[in-house]
Amino acid sequence: FRMIQGFSVFSDYIFVNSPGKNSYFSRKGDLIKETKCPPELIPCLPVGKNYLTRDYSKSFERDINSHSMETKIILVGPDFKTKKVLFQKNLDTAYVNNSKTGQKEAWLFPAFCSYHVYNDKIYIGLSSLENFLFLVFDANGNELFEIKRPYEKQAIPVILKETILKRKYQAQTGKGYMD
Repeated sequence: FRMIQGFSVFSDYIFVNSPGKNSYFSRKGDLIKETKCPPELIPCLPVGKNYLTRDYSKSFERDINSHSMETKIILVGPDFKTKKVLFQKNLDTAYVNNSKTGQKEAWLFPAFCSYHVYNDKIYIGLSSLENFLFLVFDANGNELFEIKRPYEKQAIPVILKETILKRKYQAQTGKGYMD
């Protein structure tokens, strides 16, 4: 593999997606088959005869001052052509405006969208300031139902906030928080 972008374990095989190819293995690790796929379809997962993948807005399509990125979850057919966009939303990824101070602040828990396949059903999960939900579709992209979980905002304990800020600083700078 050049780089593993995603994998999933199904009842009768293991699926591995890497740029340009999909590999299918037996549960014991024997190669069953490999298929070519467009390198930009990463990560992708099989669902029925189709594949599920994501697409982000390209940097040249975004406002340079914006801290949001358009995320799309897309169902593509066996020919890898788009059949249906199942989810599309601008998600805040790094900063949030503090309404009290009018300043941009690092967002400790940025919006997150993920997807998985189980028993030929598609599960798209979203957690953001506005929502915590799952959208459930069949293998052809027909929405079956939605799971929405109401929640109340809670204060983040100071020690957790400091730990997250330290990790973000280290990831962004390669230096210790107090260096």
